[in-house]
Amino acid sequence: MIEVQNLTKRYRDRLVVNDLSFTVQRGEIIGFLGPNGAGKTTTMRILTGYIPATSGTAKVAGFDVFEQPLEVKRRTGYLPETPPVYVDMTVRAYLIFCAGLKRLPRSEAKREVERVANLARVEDVMGRVIGNLSKGYRQRVGLAQALLGDPEVLILDEPTVGLDPLQIREVRELVKTLAGQHTVVLSTHILSEVAMTCQKVLVIHEGRLVDFDTLDGLIAKHLPGRRVTLDDIAFLEEIYGKLVAPAPAAAPSAQDRPPASPTFTSGAPPPIPPHVAGSAPEPPAPAPSAQNRAPASPSLTSGAPPPIPPHVAGSAPEHPAPAPSAQTRAPASPSLTSGAPPPTPPSKKETAS
Repeated sequence: MIEVQNLTKRYRDRLVVNDLSFTVQRGEIIGFLGPNGAGKTTTMRILTGYIPATSGTAKVAGFDVFEQPLEVKRRTGYLPETPPVYVDMTVRAYLIFCAGLKRLPRSEAKREVERVANLARVEDVMGRVIGNLSKGYRQRVGLAQALLGDPEVLILDEPTVGLDPLQIREVRELVKTLAGQHTVVLSTHILSEVAMTCQKVLVIHEGRLVDFDTLDGLIAKHLPGRRVTLDDIAFLEEIYGKLVAPAPAAAPSAQDRPPASPTFTSGAPPPIPPHVAGSAPEPPAPAPSAQNRAPASPSLTSGAPPPIPPHVAGSAPEHPAPAPSAQTRAPASPSLTSGAPPPTPPSKKETAS
């Protein structure tokens, strides 16, 4: 149903998908795993005709994704990581609009909208505006549009993001009921969903295929000799860690380890090499003894001002002149002491007379 051969996607100098090849049979439910940035979303966008590949081939339901993209889209239901909903439309109007995009006959569109609304559990919000719905309900509306037209292939990119535990269980049961009639590629970071829902697991890392096998095959390959049941979902976390996490480097043995420096073993400074011994710095000079030490300045010990050197004694500033006594002081102006206005000077005519 899905055939991928040597698929490669490059963004300039960055290789996102690197020579990826795998085949998914009709009716299988595949868990698509990998760390963030591994190339999962890019691969699913290529399979749905959303973006082109740099090289390689991909076929869905027997049609080439690059040569016959419209035929592929008619047979594919796609739920991207962010649901492609119009927030200004009601749920019913949006689903009818999507049915028209998928070229469903008008006589069947209304009945098909009701069918997918019941499957996605959104029948109670059909008349509400999508912009007023919670994130979980928007996710379920996106799932309903992917189910429109009963497509042969469903590609779901993290369909349970934002759902509460009961809604996650409902989506999980819904995906299980699609097995056999539909081919489902389910991308998720919740490993318990893969263990309880999927029949095979496809793991990629840094754009390359790491492993692709059934759950039993993964257990036999990566956990040999251990008895593991599918109810114990922790086994998949352990296998996933082995596939995508690099193995730690082995510690060097005692023979390969270089000898320890004497600085870290005995605490003594390392010896000076002979070729630089002559350039070693001299030890610091010892501090002068009390007898050789210069006497302290009297200004620092007694607080008295230091004596004036003889060669500058003649240039020392004179003491300030004493303030004039009351007898020698000039009389104050009456205008400044009594507040009365100063006397008017005689005019020129009176002076002449």
